[in-house]
Amino acid sequence: MNRYQMIEVVKELLEVLNRKKITPNEARSIGEIFKESIEECNKRGVQDYMSTGEFHGDPPKA
Repeated sequence: MNRYQMIEVVKELLEVLNRKKITPNEARSIGEIFKESIEECNKRGVQDYMSTGEFHGDPPKA
């Protein structure tokens, strides 16, 4: 996904906040909760990968 596509997603999210008449403080809290949720999902994803993924390392250089 490129930057333009990411900005389009942000615009969509802002439209939802506007439609629901979210206050700036509520929007900030929602953003923090959203960020925490993403970080937790990424953390679980890494843990799953570390447990089930395949290692592809190169030998050390002499």
